[in-house]
Amino acid sequence: MSDLKRYVQERKKKDGEFISSEEMDKILDKPIPLWEEIYGWLYRTWNKIIYIPKDIQHFIQRGKRGWADCDVWSLDDYLARVISQSVRSLEKIHHGYPAGPFGHALFSEDTVADKAWSDTLNQIVEGFELMLDLEDYSFKLMDKKVPVTEVLKMETKRRAEAKEKMQLFIKYFEDLWD
Repeated sequence: MSDLKRYVQERKKKDGEFISSEEMDKILDKPIPLWEEIYGWLYRTWNKIIYIPKDIQHFIQRGKRGWADCDVWSLDDYLARVISQSVRSLEKIHHGYPAGPFGHALFSEDTVADKAWSDTLNQIVEGFELMLDLEDYSFKLMDKKVPVTEVLKMETKRRAEAKEKMQLFIKYFEDLWD
């Protein structure tokens, strides 16, 4: 029996009402029978084996065109992950900063402009990482028994902060080079 089915079945009382989360935690903390653990391991192992051809196909697709069919299932998540990791790498290895708002020379020893550019790149990374973490953040708040209305307010605020920082990506798009 799957964990979800077991969870729902055990969560219901005899009269059809649900038990508390604390009671449910006690039920789920019971040890799983050995045969269920063996079955689960075999099931997961078998799934890994049968997905090897798809994993190879996706690997080849990424090599040929830069993205795989599975990446478009959640394209926003995929792009946010790629952009945040790429910009973080650029921030670590950049040798200069764009002219204009950060200074007049591309390869100057101006540490103030270099620091400003690093801070801008870090804000871009933070924006995309905030967007990636938004769903987990909401669930963590709900686990702490924060009222749903408060969670929605905090999520809206966090989403606005992420979008503001992500706007820097658009603003400095042509300057993302090394």
